[in-house]
Amino acid sequence: MLQELKTNHRQIARLAFQGRTPVEISTVTGMSVRSIRGILNDPMCKAAINKMEDSVDDCVIDVRKRLVKLNDKALTSVEECMDQDLSPSVKLSAAKDVLDRNGYVPVQKVDHSHLHLTLEELEGIKQRAKRSNAQIVFDPKESPAESAITSQP
Repeated sequence: MLQELKTNHRQIARLAFQGRTPVEISTVTGMSVRSIRGILNDPMCKAAINKMEDSVDDCVIDVRKRLVKLNDKALTSVEECMDQDLSPSVKLSAAKDVLDRNGYVPVQKVDHSHLHLTLEELEGIKQRAKRSNAQIVFDPKESPAESAITSQP
């Protein structure tokens, strides 16, 4: 699909995928903002951007699956470290890592920045998750940190 677009249209699709605004894309390409918007609204361009988003989403889900598979090995390694005759500082470091990953972290400065998504952006995330066999569990009463994206077998 991406190869079917003209070279400058591919460049515009990539820049939009990277989060650039039509004005920024116009500056980079030398084309008018109106032309950029027209190209971005073209179904082939939209499909190309969706394909790029799907590719990134699939990669993220694949990495998450691989990390989940490594959990048991990592825990076994930490347990072996704790049982070996190692220096107290190494054992303390391993213990802190285990506690940190289980939610027992020291009090830290909290960043109160928020992510504001439009309904269209949220719906796009849901659609990409559906296409990649992931499920978004979101409860508006919960914070985004309590929501989750889970893979379906």
